[in-house]
Amino acid sequence: MITKKKCIPKQLEVFEFILMNYVNFLFNFLLQNFIILEILENSPNTSSDTDNATESNVPECCPNRINVQAN
Repeated sequence: MITKKKCIPKQLEVFEFILMNYVNFLFNFLLQNFIILEILENSPNTSSDTDNATESNVPECCPNRINVQAN
């Protein structure tokens, strides 16, 4: 009986250690994913701005070239 009472706290300590490691891992994993998602959500805005800038520049250049060729 005495040995069993000594074993039970050790088992609880091991269980608590495993549980805390799991919770810590889960928290870090979710935090990293949140940071990555924030970075990915902000990056398409900058790329779409550059795409819009290049698309807006193309029509401005083309009529000038057509006018030069027509003249």
